[in-house]
Amino acid sequence: MHCNDKNSLPRLTKDELLYYLQQFADFSSYYQCAVFYVIIKNHLLGSMGNDSYQEYHKLVHELFLYVNDKRQFVSIIDAFLGQTTTENITSNNIFNIVKSCIGKDCDYFTKTLIFNTWLFKNNLCPLLCFAFGAWQVEPEVTEDKLQDIIELTIMSVYRIVAHAPEKDDKTLFNDSGGVFDVHITEDKQHVKKYPKNYAALAFLAQQEVESFEYFGKIPGLKQFLPLMYSLDAQSKVLTHTFINGISGDDILKTIGHLTGKQKKQLASFYDIYMKYPEMRFLDVHPGNFIWEPKTERWFLIDLGLIPKIGSDYYKWDNFDMYFHNVWETRLWQMKNVPIRSLDYALTSI
Repeated sequence: MHCNDKNSLPRLTKDELLYYLQQFADFSSYYQCAVFYVIIKNHLLGSMGNDSYQEYHKLVHELFLYVNDKRQFVSIIDAFLGQTTTENITSNNIFNIVKSCIGKDCDYFTKTLIFNTWLFKNNLCPLLCFAFGAWQVEPEVTEDKLQDIIELTIMSVYRIVAHAPEKDDKTLFNDSGGVFDVHITEDKQHVKKYPKNYAALAFLAQQEVESFEYFGKIPGLKQFLPLMYSLDAQSKVLTHTFINGISGDDILKTIGHLTGKQKKQLASFYDIYMKYPEMRFLDVHPGNFIWEPKTERWFLIDLGLIPKIGSDYYKWDNFDMYFHNVWETRLWQMKNVPIRSLDYALTSI
């Protein structure tokens, strides 16, 4: 979703971002309420320690009871806020509406609830504003920051919208991720990735192909990519070359460290990747790298983009810092500090 390259891969415009928020209207009433619930549940984390936390907790708990009833769901929020009015939202005034709410004399939980309710009533996706342990809105929220938040929302929250595509009978189950169900073909020549939610269908699958084309043009990076990456325009099923090897995660779990050659080649990738400040942000954690013993090379097998908010986890001044923070402490982090600190569960608090 995010790319700062103004020449070949421009960032989405306000109109395009609003378009994705508008896709929310195609969801069933249940999923609309479910998305709002997931968002406000995450916002509740940001209000811990607030004097009104118990009141907010009670509200969120009650909303969960009515995710099947949009009318009652909305009436509960209106009663909590003491307001029922709203206004039409366009790409031209959404920034001013959010900005006016942020300027209100109340805490962030209430501020975000106000403008999210406006979005909700306009059949637009509410915005995820508390993520990665911090509020992403600021007293003087800028237009760029609002775009970051919209980007984070549509890439992350749309993942909870279930989708069950038909799968090719000639595939063997291999893995399942948060965006795609991943299979390998019987001949073990290719990997097929089946979209499992709205985000994958709407834009994430297409973005992986664009990432393959983008990074394949960067000198030195093509060697780290599968030989082929394609997309079925109708089904949105991705296909790429199968890499017969072991993931970085599995190497860390079974051996505990990389060999000198593995580490040196990983450094080569990261050093080239970070030379491009206008790059698209990739999820460069150990689980997305496969070491192929036959060629003694790393391959990055997941070219899905991550939003700007959260990408700083991978952005270090040099490879040694990246390797220590992302690879060496990976097992501890997996147990204690989940990288995606967002709660997507449709369960009561």
